[in-house]
Amino acid sequence: MDITPETFFYEIPLENDEMILKKSVLFSHYHPPAEDKRYSDRASVRTASFERDIYKLLVDLHKEKKHHLYVHIERSHLFIACECGMPEHALCKHAYYGLFYLMHYKDMSLKPYYWPELQQEIDGGYKYIDVHAYDHHVDITPKIKYGNLYKIGLGFSSDDVLTFDNKKSDTIPVGNKEILGYAIVYTSAGRRSSHYTFLSPFVAKTSKDGKSIVSYYRYLRRDRHFVHSVDMSNEQIMLNERCFDMFEISKSAFKSDSNLKNLNWSEVIFPLLSLWQKAMPKLLQQENIVACHNFFGLRYWQDKPKKADMHKCKLSRDKICISFLLRERKEDYTLLPTIKVNNERLTDFDKISLFVIDKNSYSFYLVNSVQDEVLLNWLKLFGYKLTILKDHINDFKERFLNQISECYDVQFQSFGSKLKREYNPTINISSTDND
Repeated sequence: MDITPETFFYEIPLENDEMILKKSVLFSHYHPPAEDKRYSDRASVRTASFERDIYKLLVDLHKEKKHHLYVHIERSHLFIACECGMPEHALCKHAYYGLFYLMHYKDMSLKPYYWPELQQEIDGGYKYIDVHAYDHHVDITPKIKYGNLYKIGLGFSSDDVLTFDNKKSDTIPVGNKEILGYAIVYTSAGRRSSHYTFLSPFVAKTSKDGKSIVSYYRYLRRDRHFVHSVDMSNEQIMLNERCFDMFEISKSAFKSDSNLKNLNWSEVIFPLLSLWQKAMPKLLQQENIVACHNFFGLRYWQDKPKKADMHKCKLSRDKICISFLLRERKEDYTLLPTIKVNNERLTDFDKISLFVIDKNSYSFYLVNSVQDEVLLNWLKLFGYKLTILKDHINDFKERFLNQISECYDVQFQSFGSKLKREYNPTINISSTDND
């Protein structure tokens, strides 16, 4: 590139950290006289090239001799030279209108054109970058094998989209250490030993690598103190208090050997569900969460957890969605519930008190409301299937279906059809109309 040591480069500070050449900044360096107005819409840059960190541009102004510009970009400044020499060392019209043309009359980011100390030449090209020049464009990209090249003083391309707010824990796993964990304690419904699901904190010991629990010491209870070496945070202390409240509520109502009686524990469901909803945000931040199927109930509840009963589980913040399908068959109708999470149907699940368990992933989903809890428990009693004779369909609609369709999505599928359509009370599904 034909640049002599005497070539004068005019300096334009960018005046920002984002490497933006702003129109207002460019305007402040040049005040065009009235006769220059003819250049504003007739200036153009015909050709461009790049060599050794210098961009060479050919500027064409209306009824003017063409001039070459030489542009060098640094982190906070732009340097530009012109063949005219820039009389009086002031920004010339060729440079001003040439830059204005390249900016397309708006602020321009110079980051794509800033490649400091990355122009090492090799085999007639560059070692780290590929340069493609056409018309007034110069595209510079890292060679594929280098991926995203780091630019000194700037960083990686597009790294401004990244955030680093979630800091890693400073805790180093230590083996044979006492830790605090939480157990989701539940039973199957309908037994003499059944009780509502509650959360219980426990103290346990980790393995040598600190990644698993090798032994369980004690459940923590409000009425029975246990000496341990776990340094609990304020949030864990508050969470433990909610656990103790859950235990007291479940303990006060656990004696029930009837499925139907379980449905009527309304005085238990509401306060217990409220405690679970309040505990979830803090509980989801804990690392050691397990599930305990308490086969023998609270009557035989022991302070020491049994390792064989404790299983790793996934406690999810996702919400379940209940819907129904009313399907017409040859002689009757069936009403079948569907449970979805994130629009994905649960194909194999179990309903325990206050939770739905996805048996495929052993994920626990807290019910949304007392209404959902009572409804799902009631459906479970009958295998999640309701049958209605065709002669009874109108009475069923008025007495049950229209009410449930106000709370949950219901679809209707007529006999012999694969089409499902949204149910509403105006749809006539009586047997006489389908015969």
